Amino acid sequence: MPSLAVPPLLAALEGSARVLIAGAGGGFDVYAGLPLAVSLRAAGRRVHLANLSFTQLELLDLDVWAAENVAAVTPHTAGPDDYFPERALARWLAAQDLPSTVYAFPKVGVQPLRAAYRQLVDILGVDAVVLVDGGTDILMRGDEAGLGTPVEDMTSLAAVAGLDVPVKLVVCLGFGIDAYHGVNHSQVLENIADLDRDGAYLGALSIPGASREAELYRDAVAYGQAATPLRPSIVHGQIAAATRGASGDIHVTRRTRGSTLFVNPLMAVYFSFDLAGLARRSLYLDRLEHTVGMRQVASRIDDFREEVERRVPRAFPH
Repeated sequence: MPSLAVPPLLAALEGSARVLIAGAGGGFDVYAGLPLAVSLRAAGRRVHLANLSFTQLELLDLDVWAAENVAAVTPHTAGPDDYFPERALARWLAAQDLPSTVYAFPKVGVQPLRAAYRQLVDILGVDAVVLVDGGTDILMRGDEAGLGTPVEDMTSLAAVAGLDVPVKLVVCLGFGIDAYHGVNHSQVLENIADLDRDGAYLGALSIPGASREAELYRDAVAYGQAATPLRPSIVHGQIAAATRGASGDIHVTRRTRGSTLFVNPLMAVYFSFDLAGLARRSLYLDRLEHTVGMRQVASRIDDFREEVERRVPRAFPH
């Protein structure tokens, strides 16, 4: 029975001893899982980190590969100097005396990504997988006015939905950020309400700005930004600012110059969901099932969008 005493997200993970926290959408998404990882490790859980990668993993040495389409990135992994968020995170973890391997998946379709997840689950012996999304566009079911950047998120969602793992969750951090990519957040809230009626919404959990989890998250983001000065994370720059109490049109990188931002406290809140329930709500996830490459995923999403009648977006009424 859910209660206020124990957040449903933490209750769902209560019986899990080994947890894999994986970035769903590529880039810096895995950073969204750091506050949760810090909290779980403090509670005695073994936590592993992984990410769908935008880095050219094909350039990595052969000895980096733990399995097919699974790279085990460490602080010493040789690779691109200009953009390698997984290695930056591995180096930051090592500096904190924390386990410093970050697993990375290349940009592939649902079938090979699921196979990669299966191998990693077997290697690590995990009993829970938590997909983390920087933003909330993973919650888009397909008929919204805008989907944000769905290709990587939906590939990850479909891949993990097919895994035989006791606990599978989705956690979003950065509510409002996807407006930059055309998402209407009234429709995000409508979707969350639908998921709540289905019993798939596990509630919202604020990350206190003065907590150890927030402090370490901000430090990791700053380290990652410094390691990728030409492509610093727009998403996590804003979330980190929100955890410091910033609000309004706050720009932490020149990449957002010319746009109007709305940094706000909701960006520092975890919205969590049962993964199977979220997958059932998608109107097109079944179309992605047999994809091998991400171009196939993108094409099938485009085809679906040509067919579907889109919901009319609403502005916030207040």
